[in-house]
Amino acid sequence: MQSVSATRSLNAIKLSTNTPPALSSKNYLAPPFEDAAFARYLAHMNSYGVVSTISVHLDGQAFSNVMSCSDGIGNNSTGRLFFYMTEMDPTGADLTQDSRASVTFSQAQIIGEGSCAQVDPEDRACGSLTIAGDIVEVSGTDKIFALEALFSRNPPMKHWPRAHGWIVFEMKPMRIILVRGNEISSEIAVAEYFSASPNFESRNSEQEYDHARHLMTFMESAKAISAKSSWPLFPNKAKAARKMVHDANWGVLSMLRKDHKGPFAYVKSVSDGPANVSTGRLWFFLNTEDSMMHDVKTNNNVSFTISQAMIDAELATAACHDKIAEEPTCGRITFSGKLIALTSATEIAGAEKALFARHPSMSQWKLHGKFHPFELVISDIFFLNFYGGARPLSVRDYFAASPI
Repeated sequence: MQSVSATRSLNAIKLSTNTPPALSSKNYLAPPFEDAAFARYLAHMNSYGVVSTISVHLDGQAFSNVMSCSDGIGNNSTGRLFFYMTEMDPTGADLTQDSRASVTFSQAQIIGEGSCAQVDPEDRACGSLTIAGDIVEVSGTDKIFALEALFSRNPPMKHWPRAHGWIVFEMKPMRIILVRGNEISSEIAVAEYFSASPNFESRNSEQEYDHARHLMTFMESAKAISAKSSWPLFPNKAKAARKMVHDANWGVLSMLRKDHKGPFAYVKSVSDGPANVSTGRLWFFLNTEDSMMHDVKTNNNVSFTISQAMIDAELATAACHDKIAEEPTCGRITFSGKLIALTSATEIAGAEKALFARHPSMSQWKLHGKFHPFELVISDIFFLNFYGGARPLSVRDYFAASPI
């Protein structure tokens, strides 16, 4: 049986050699919506996002974490994003101290043909959305509605231990940034976002953008693949972390933005080595002329988050054995440290080999910008893959382990 990485590498051969690739219905990419409608589509179709906060435990640097969410009851989309968090989790603790935050969604999270097919998740042809603003506690009738919305999309939440002190939060948007197709990015006015409709009824039937069908497929495939999955439920923490990193093809990179005066995040592809070689190191291929890099030059402290649900979505399987992304048994890992441009010829060659092996289209990206390999030099690891809360995982133990 082929490994996750080997299977993905074989699939990657089919990737377009152009960056970005042309949109077509055969790629099952962005539906033909206006920007605001597509943003609403991404917010509704994804039942979790990566929330970036100003971290208490990282002394005010950006921290990112996977959080389940809902924008409405069942298939009813409101565009309002609700979360259910506890101060026992670092994200909940951060938000009670400083409400500035962002939440990021990728089209690559969507299971099935509504996803990005064979297109690299960082490619602009694979839509992504970041909403920045304040995530605040809600009360009264808003809380009643939020709980109904959250429980309808994430049923296990209803049974989470009350002793954990769950708080209902809502994102109050200030900036909405969408990346799609050949556009660099577009900023959507908050009022335009809320007035738009995800337009679910007008989807191309060939593309199967039917949310109810996605949920049904999700539930059925979870049972079918549970015996086959190589997902490590709760083995040795360091080995499980290494496996998740090696299986991952992408994640969300968060940092502090000067213009936003708060945390902001981006979907980024990653590699720790070719399909059969795991180093545990986090390499990226970044455009040095991108606006993101201006913030990195000022403050290169970043966090990078991966969820097992992201990995499972790329394999078109039910995420985490039918667990929602915020469940402790759905593995999630965040690395914090400094984002460094590689300088030695040997390091550059090694990183490019690892990146191009997993992301063949990257070799063509230099034709469209000044791309260079970077590494996240890890200083802190947050890893949760079972009940009992996140236990410390040292950088030394992480690198000493080998993937399962």
